Order: sequence, then structure tokens, then C-alpha cells
Amino acid sequence: MLIDLHTHTCRYSACSNFTPQSMVRGAIAAGLDGMVITEHDHIWGKDEIEELRAEFPEIKIFRGIEVSCGLDHFLVYGVLEEGLFYRDMPVRKLLDIVDERGGCVVLAHAYRYYDGVPDTLFETPTIDAIEFRSSNIRRYTQEPLEQLAQRLKVPKVAGSDGHAETTIGMFATRFPQDIANEQELVAAIKAGEMEIHVNEERVGWANAKIEASAHWVKGLLAGGADPEEIRRRHKVSKTLVYALTNHLDVRV
Repeated sequence: MLIDLHTHTCRYSACSNFTPQSMVRGAIAAGLDGMVITEHDHIWGKDEIEELRAEFPEIKIFRGIEVSCGLDHFLVYGVLEEGLFYRDMPVRKLLDIVDERGGCVVLAHAYRYYDGVPDTLFETPTIDAIEFRSSNIRRYTQEPLEQLAQRLKVPKVAGSDGHAETTIGMFATRFPQDIANEQELVAAIKAGEMEIHVNEERVGWANAKIEASAHWVKGLLAGGADPEEIRRRHKVSKTLVYALTNHLDVRV
């Protein structure tokens, strides 16, 4: 079963260009069997997710959340009570809440903005998996992500981190079994028996766009422009500016 574990809609994630309906249609067109809606610091209500499921019975739609703990972000599955998670909450508190309730925590797009991770991850309980591929995971982070997965002895997963039509389904996770609900998804991730799926055509499109932007930003940097001013004035992604300032490979 092919599932995109990391998606956003404009209903609760201001950075997304997707309506819920357009996102689901994009997921179906990309050949996905399922998807998880992981809005920033917000969990969809039971009634509204059921309405979306009824509209699109041909694909499994699960609920999750992406919790922002400062610069570090975590995908949480299987813990659906409202009010438990909030922006900039302590990492230790998040891990303890999910562990107590039998959920699952995945470290999302680590090493994007700095070359470390919270020390809390090396305590017990820790994360259950690492997001290894997404539209917001660039090549400069893949080696440290691989090393972290080996050090923590946790599996790797993938999701699109989809915010627009061209990203949905770019990366996903293939599970050997059918998954019917969030509890089964948690068990499947913890079992570690999955494969990362890459849509090479969509990756190629993304890299062509990234390289065009990178060429332009490099010119600004070479001319002495301030990196933060480039980001604010020209609405360039923080990831791109950070990577180019530090001479890193910004491709996905």
C-alpha cells in the first residue's frame, strides 16, 4: 500500500496552495493508495475528515499532525486528541505524550536549518522513524539523516510534504500490507517493514526549478546581498538561502 505520510492543505496550513479536495485529487492522480493530512500544529476534527473520506472513497485518508518544536518538526500519528500538541512545545513533552498514548513520532526534514538535532532524541523514549525523503529534504541532509537513523536504530520513511500539486506523491512510503486506520499505520511504521517510493519524473521537475532559483540567488549573494534580506524581499525559501550560503547541494 502506497501512502504519502506528509501533506498539508490550505484549510489549516497557511503555507499550502492545496484545498483539501485538490490535494486528494492530486494524490489519486499520482497513484497513491492513501495519504495522511499532517497540518502544522493542528489535527483535523473527526467529522470533517469523515466528510472528506465520504467524498473520496477510492483512497484512504488518515489524520496526523506536524508539530513545530522550534526549528525541529515532528510528524505524529495515532494520537488524535485535540489540545495535546501546540507550537513550540518542548520535544521531551511531545515524545512522552505520544509514548504514553501508543502513537508514533517521525522526525521531519531534520538538518534543514542547522547541523544538529535535539539531545532529547538520544533519551528514552525517542522517535519511531526518520523522514528520509520529501520535497523539503535536500541532498545536503541525506548523509546525516542516514547516520542518525543508524545511530538511533530506527527505520526511514518518506512523504511529499506536499504544499502544491507538483509535490504530492513525489515521495511516499510503500507498506507490504493494507492499512485501514491510524492505529494500523502506527503499527506498520513501528514494524519497520516498508520501502521508500520516489517519483523520478516529479523529482526531475523539482530539481530543474530549484536549480533555476539557485542560479539567480547565487548571483545576488555574489553581489553582496544579505541572505536574510534576499529571503524576505524576494520570498525565497529559507532552505534555499541557507544551503547556498553554506555551499550545500540544495537539490532534492
